[in-house]
Amino acid sequence: MHAQCPRCRYVFEREPGYFLGAIVIGYVIAVCVVAAVAVLSRRLLPALSWESGAVLGFVAYLLLSPIVLRYARAIWMYLDYVLDPPHSR
Repeated sequence: MHAQCPRCRYVFEREPGYFLGAIVIGYVIAVCVVAAVAVLSRRLLPALSWESGAVLGFVAYLLLSPIVLRYARAIWMYLDYVLDPPHSR
């Protein structure tokens, strides 16, 4: 990840631990992905157990985790920008 935006020079990481909030956002996304895949697999394959659906959800999340990390960080930066704009610092 770049230290700052090459276009507008917005600094992404301001201090150590800045992206700890992104972990919570990533966790919420992970729960949503696992639950959605488990429910969808249960609906499409009724003979499949809920445990197998959850395992499929975890596998799907593992495949999507690099993308989720990037989006969780972007959402966190956006929330920080909206709640505490740079001109007020």
